Amino acid sequence: KVVFRLDGLVKNSQKVGQSLSKSLISEFEDEFGRDLSPQEMQKILDLAEKFTERQVICALNEASVYNKRNLTYIENVLISWSNKGLTTEDIESGVR
Repeated sequence: KVVFRLDGLVKNSQKVGQSLSKSLISEFEDEFGRDLSPQEMQKILDLAEKFTERQVICALNEASVYNKRNLTYIENVLISWSNKGLTTEDIESGVR
């Protein structure tokens, strides 16, 4: 019986501190109905660093309700919520 060990053969090319959840990317791809470009993935990474992942998902859901599935709209929603001082709990409970 031959056993192949692949441990250590794949190097993670992601920079330290850039821990973007695969589920977050999947959420966007599912909602947008297509694969994301590298620039879009980077933009989502930037948003996830500036805001919480839950807030980014809430903004994606908000954009979907209004059929505005683009990252500029989502970023503006997040900025608006931040300027209003809304917490994640406020956003999830429907406070706008």
